[in-house]
Amino acid sequence: MVSNTVQVKDRSFTDPSKFIYSLVEVDSDTWFCWLKEPDVRIFHYESEVGKFTARKEERATSTNEYWYAYRRVAGKLRKLYLGAMEELTGDRLEQVAREISQPNWESRSSRKNYTTKKEKNCVTAITEEQSYPTDIKLSCVTPSSEVEELRTEIEQLRSQLKEDTEKNAHEQTIEDLKRDLEETYLELSKVRSQLQTEQKLHLNMRDLHHDCISDGFKAAEILKEALPLKPNAGGAIKKKILEALKLIDDV
Repeated sequence: MVSNTVQVKDRSFTDPSKFIYSLVEVDSDTWFCWLKEPDVRIFHYESEVGKFTARKEERATSTNEYWYAYRRVAGKLRKLYLGAMEELTGDRLEQVAREISQPNWESRSSRKNYTTKKEKNCVTAITEEQSYPTDIKLSCVTPSSEVEELRTEIEQLRSQLKEDTEKNAHEQTIEDLKRDLEETYLELSKVRSQLQTEQKLHLNMRDLHHDCISDGFKAAEILKEALPLKPNAGGAIKKKILEALKLIDDV
């Protein structure tokens, strides 16, 4: 079964459900905006120094949520505190990955000698050896205008893709109808040609039938003319009979 957990490797990752297939760098504004999303509660981190699974959890004594690192080694589950959302810098992730992967490891708070500060919408890591201005307050990183523009562009592209898909389906339906009409027209042409042939044959038969009846009447008239002739007028009678027979033969 393929895991849906986002894989953060070498300080970068992709989340197709939110950023399509754009590569997101750890420590970027997009990284902290992604961590802020309510449905982002787990990710897997891996680098050369170690790996762990990060989970967002609530403390029993607070409604705030914090991140913790988990890793199972030799059948035992290890857990380390990562920090609040704004503390999850690349250096912090590397520090926890290194500590939780040590062979001789005991459960401890890896927050010791480590904190973060925010300057000009950018989060950086410092240690106790560096000066730490206590008057600076941590605040949530807000999406930059560039991120908002990208999101708007993505929505526009999705909308355009939907319209193009519907348009292509409509055009395909029209092409299918045209093809059906052409096939129907060919069939109708064949039927019309057959009807014309049959009609012509019917007319010929009607004319022939009319001619037969006409010739029959003519033969009867000729024989009728032969009846009043006298017996000694054999030649005339014979002539009339031959004319009648000729008309009958033509029929």
